[in-house]
Amino acid sequence: GADAIKALQQAYTIAPDRPEVYGWLFTHHIPQFDEQMCRELAEKMLASDSYSNANLKWNYNALQTVEPNGIFIANGDMDAIPKWVLQYGAQIRPDVLVISKWFMASNKNYREKICEQIGIAVPSRTAEAFGSTTEYADYLVVQLLQNGKRPAYISSGTPREFFRKVGLADQMYLVGNALKYAAQPFDNTAVLRENVEEKY
Repeated sequence: GADAIKALQQAYTIAPDRPEVYGWLFTHHIPQFDEQMCRELAEKMLASDSYSNANLKWNYNALQTVEPNGIFIANGDMDAIPKWVLQYGAQIRPDVLVISKWFMASNKNYREKICEQIGIAVPSRTAEAFGSTTEYADYLVVQLLQNGKRPAYISSGTPREFFRKVGLADQMYLVGNALKYAAQPFDNTAVLRENVEEKY
């Protein structure tokens, strides 16, 4: 809540080199699109080795998989935060819009801003129409994939069952460390080879 954030901000002000608060504050500022604080915290997270080299390499490769100005829908904090850290802290692929489906489902301002950035109207159905936050988040993911005006990708760790459940099993293509949405069939083999051999 607000009290917890206030306490974290006070702790950061008192001891800005203590890494314990970085992640919490970072995820507070991300949905506000606070560029200055996100950059400051991300640089500190990289400097403090908050993530392993292997983790950062995986997420670097995932960002490199995305076409210019594409979107990457992340399944959770473990999926999204390292990508944001690389973007804000090391200027790796800042053109890619990394989206948290959980922020989309829980934060109205974030949801509206994301929809504006990818060129779609805010989806008409609200959280109250669904039985759970997970169902609402999944609905929003489908809207982003199908209706966005930018190339759309999602984590390669997304369960196949999800795509079958929402009717997208035939529109998702593995292209490396991400799955690409494509309304029309395409041969992903060449793209996969180019990513692995030239971009990773």
